[in-house]
Amino acid sequence: MRASLFAPFLADIAAARRQPDLVAADLEKTSMAMAVDALLIRQAHHWSALLPLTAPEGGSINASQIRTALNASSLADVLFVDMKAESDNLYSGYLHEVIQLSLGGLLAIIALLLLVFHSPMRVLRIIAPLAAAVVTVTAGLALFGQQLIILHLVGLLLVVAVGSNYALFFDRTDHTDGTTHQSAGHISPRTLASMLFANLTAVAGFGLLAFSNVSILQAMGVTVAPGVILALIYSAIFARHSHE
Repeated sequence: MRASLFAPFLADIAAARRQPDLVAADLEKTSMAMAVDALLIRQAHHWSALLPLTAPEGGSINASQIRTALNASSLADVLFVDMKAESDNLYSGYLHEVIQLSLGGLLAIIALLLLVFHSPMRVLRIIAPLAAAVVTVTAGLALFGQQLIILHLVGLLLVVAVGSNYALFFDRTDHTDGTTHQSAGHISPRTLASMLFANLTAVAGFGLLAFSNVSILQAMGVTVAPGVILALIYSAIFARHSHE
């Protein structure tokens, strides 16, 4: 092989050695600029570099071993961040806070209903179908192997919001001739048909989301679609039993 064939390559190496150091500004308007910006963080008087660690195929990263090796080294400014552990901690904190706020909202709703109706049994008839719908949907998700996430909880809150309208509607009372009686058994077929049509519209809208490839939309769909129709059915059942 003739050595002259490598002459252009050696000339390029010699020219690169004489060039000044490469800086971030030299990469502007190039395809590498975005990659560098994602891995370099410029602070007041220094730069920080992010070096992602990728496990080999079929392997895993042992966070404790990496921390031990870094502590034993002389690299004082190197910090190892376990993204999965940190994400899990953040998610756990968010989930705990959401559950607390949801329970607080439920207690506030019950207190408001008691304040308005002055009847614990009537409030129980309103809350019972909502609780039944939430428990049934949650059990169904667990039965089909769905891992419950925050979006499922948001969907259950929406089920309670929509279902409360059904429960209040079926638990209406009429005041005639100085007496009070429950009117759940006196709802006209046209009114029931209108409620069923509105319910099926909501089920169809959220039901389509259940077939989405986007996990967020899919979680909302599989939670709200069965939940709202169960809330309607349970509201009618509890109202009928209380009327009888």
